[in-house]
Amino acid sequence: MKDLRFIFNTKLRDNISEELKSFVTEYIKDGVSFTEKFKNETYFPPKDKENEKYFKIKWRNLKEIYVNIVENKCPICNNSINTLNKGSELDHYRPKSKYPSEAYNYKNYIILCTVCNGSSCKHTKFPLWKNSEKSPLLFNPTTDNPLELFEIEFLINKYGQNILKVKENKSKKSEYMSAKAKETLKVYKLNDISRNDLMRTLSNTLIEFATAKYRLNALNKADKTNIKNYNRIQNIYKAKCKKQYIQVKEMGFSNFIENSQFKIQEEKLKYDEYKSTI
Repeated sequence: MKDLRFIFNTKLRDNISEELKSFVTEYIKDGVSFTEKFKNETYFPPKDKENEKYFKIKWRNLKEIYVNIVENKCPICNNSINTLNKGSELDHYRPKSKYPSEAYNYKNYIILCTVCNGSSCKHTKFPLWKNSEKSPLLFNPTTDNPLELFEIEFLINKYGQNILKVKENKSKKSEYMSAKAKETLKVYKLNDISRNDLMRTLSNTLIEFATAKYRLNALNKADKTNIKNYNRIQNIYKAKCKKQYIQVKEMGFSNFIENSQFKIQEEKLKYDEYKSTI
């Protein structure tokens, strides 16, 4: 899951690339003019031919910019997306059918893959916490910090295959946050069997980094006096990150590893075996 809060929060743009900043600037500039143009429009898309033509051009531009901002990855499931209609959809976070006043509000848009925005997932769903319009129960990558809501777990099935699962971050005590995490996982079906192929691919890519990070954390806690081993594992972790830095950084789930918000099934046993050899 990607953290896209930097789009509308300037204080969070210090750690993004200049290229990404340029895409964000372009999106906001085009978005403001788009929203202003259609502020009095009652239909989506507009019905008159002149506005319809303008709408199609601008809508396509907004979508292309957004795809660049998320680096061709769905901000929910990390599925590959592109600017083709069959690959991605510029979705209304608050569905336009229920919130017509938000139909042309560029701040209400999120780019999603066709699976996440399909009829079996989000589509027009928009659950609320205790019927409060101020408390939506779906994760919004432009306003919510995924680390506050979720954590990940690497499971190893009986065939030795790695499967990535997204879990609720139970360290957060807020009842609302807990409900939001659970409802998001339910709506997007991130842990559904239909997602296994995608989650297995993610796991196979990220497991090495997670394992190195786990060992680094374990050494930091258990072997503070053994500086040689700590530095060696730290260098291994850094080397792995550097080797596939771009590929891993594009994955929204890598932030969970960097922040040590992950678990690895039976990893403790693996680490004990590893430690006995050093």
